Amino acid sequence: MKSERSPGYDDGRRGNGQPVVDTLAQAGVGYAYPWRVGFAAAMGGFLFGYDTGIIGGAMTSLEEHFQMNAAQLGASVAIVFVGCILGAICGGFFSDRFGRRRVLFATAWMFLLSAVLTAIPQTIAQFNIARFVGGVGIGISLPVAGVYLAEISPARVRGRMVSLNQLAITFGILVSYVVGWFVADIGSEAWQIATSWRWTFGTEALPAALFAVVLMLIPESPRWLIQQGRTDEALAVLTRIDGPETARREIDEIRRVIDEEDVAITQLLKPGLRIALIIGIMLSLFDQITGINIVIYYIQKILLQVGFSKEAAGQGMIALGVVNFLTTILALALLDRVGRKPLLMFCPLGMSIAMLLLGFQFYTEMLPPIFVLVTIILYSFFYALGLGPGILLLLSEIFPTHVRGKAAGVCTVFMWVSCYFVSEQFPTWLEWSQSGTFWILSGTSFTMFLFVWLLIPETKGKTLEEIEQFWRRRGGARKNG
Repeated sequence: MKSERSPGYDDGRRGNGQPVVDTLAQAGVGYAYPWRVGFAAAMGGFLFGYDTGIIGGAMTSLEEHFQMNAAQLGASVAIVFVGCILGAICGGFFSDRFGRRRVLFATAWMFLLSAVLTAIPQTIAQFNIARFVGGVGIGISLPVAGVYLAEISPARVRGRMVSLNQLAITFGILVSYVVGWFVADIGSEAWQIATSWRWTFGTEALPAALFAVVLMLIPESPRWLIQQGRTDEALAVLTRIDGPETARREIDEIRRVIDEEDVAITQLLKPGLRIALIIGIMLSLFDQITGINIVIYYIQKILLQVGFSKEAAGQGMIALGVVNFLTTILALALLDRVGRKPLLMFCPLGMSIAMLLLGFQFYTEMLPPIFVLVTIILYSFFYALGLGPGILLLLSEIFPTHVRGKAAGVCTVFMWVSCYFVSEQFPTWLEWSQSGTFWILSGTSFTMFLFVWLLIPETKGKTLEEIEQFWRRRGGARKNG
């Protein structure tokens, strides 16, 4: 069924049938520019991934150095998400008030400070404070980077552009796994326990400093500039992205939508948009209660528990990172072709089956330990193909321009709360029941399949303004009904 198109909608061809690509090429518009900007902004995702994965590789040495029990380990892993909650609460407000680019620049310094502080602690408390600082940076940067990428991207490639953030996250995880594996081969066992984890965490300072540098080279979001009355600057940015004709048309459309909007976030509680808010919150919860951070953080611990050697567990961790990264590249190619809904609907089914099989393996121990790694990689494949890029993309698309930063922040708060709960409790859950833990995660993945099937609309190929009008019409229909 064909979706409705507004007069300003661009499906890749002019009215005379001439492809937009040819028209823009004649106008001298460089396609490299928006992609350069996108890669620069997505470095925030790389730092999130690096910060996420680095504790997985350093966990064994860190745990032995501080002699942690299950509860202490869970708290040290999850403390970063307390910072994420605080960052998500204030990040949306700051991005709408000061601009996406400035806020991202501030988070680069938070990542840098966290990297230094996690390399030098003498107590668990000091380590946790350092992780908390990094968490604040993550909580702010993740939704703001997604919003920025959505607002800087031409509609025809927005899915791929926004998903750069998820690609950067998975690349950051992979690089952190490789760094952790490399450091684990250096020095004696005593050095590993006392010092290796400090070097591992400290390496994050390099990409954090680079992030701060590249942010000085990219423009502010054109939609945010229009909100501030800086139309000439917005026109210049949009012209470089999509050519002068499309830029003028898009500015008129953005102005029209902004003029119709309320400033208050309470607009999200109105009919129609209230549904968008509920969908955003539920997707944020599903992103974590289906278990992805358990896999990312604890894979080495799980593999060691089922009989892998330390070296083999490290190699298994890198294999997971490679699959996660390469599958995200595949997802980039599919999101704007297949659409958001099919991937978000069927990938949780695959995740559910993988967790179901993993639970049976822990319950029966019928198969060799390598089966555990295979099922974890299968689970990660389906997550990276669907939930990873798809949820962040939808959160950047389904809300009105004027409150998009705030709305994304609200949804992300729920994501971080669930992430904290799952990551903090997982070591204790494993002590309770290994198989039961994975069966519960299988159930939450299947529940997500049902939720997407019944409630999620398709947003592929629609401008941000068209998506907003969809919610307005839906709200009006409910009122009239």
